[in-house]
Amino acid sequence: VAGVSAALDLLLFCLTDEGDHVLIPCPYFPGYNGIVQSPRLQACVTNVIVPNKDVFSDEFNADEFLHPDNLEKSLQRIPTGKRGRVLLLTSPTNPGGALYSKDALFKAVQWARTRNIETVVDEIYACSVHSEDGAFSSTLDSLRGDLGHDVHVLWGFSKDFALAGWRVAALHSHSELLLRSFASLAHQCEASRC
Repeated sequence: VAGVSAALDLLLFCLTDEGDHVLIPCPYFPGYNGIVQSPRLQACVTNVIVPNKDVFSDEFNADEFLHPDNLEKSLQRIPTGKRGRVLLLTSPTNPGGALYSKDALFKAVQWARTRNIETVVDEIYACSVHSEDGAFSSTLDSLRGDLGHDVHVLWGFSKDFALAGWRVAALHSHSELLLRSFASLAHQCEASRC
């Protein structure tokens, strides 16, 4: 597919209905708003926030945003009659490049599963971690490869290999139904040709 943004658009088209909410921990890539709230999807963004936390301070801890209590508070802000359908994570975070721990990723997915919420993880910066504090941990590692039918991981070449014009994305999912739906739409978003 032609880049992670295009893949995310197709993925959310397969997973959401009009008016569904996509929970996104702050801070997040501003382009997500345009994808989630596009006229085609007509979904809504619900921010996962931690009150009184400066996301750009040295004390920033990305794991706090994935804590089940904070996810639950965000879910409770969704209007009655609407549903939280997707938990959208960027790992490492964008902007900022903060790293989630394996434990935090695991607990966030477990929380989403108990609420019948799909988890989508954008790992476009997976190989671009330059931190003395730790190493990137993929959601695949956190779940020991067991994605079930409700966890979907996206990755692309453009960021990690500085190939800004080379729009190629990969989707890793164990949901056969989703993969069939995604494939039937993907022909509209062919990858870049060199």
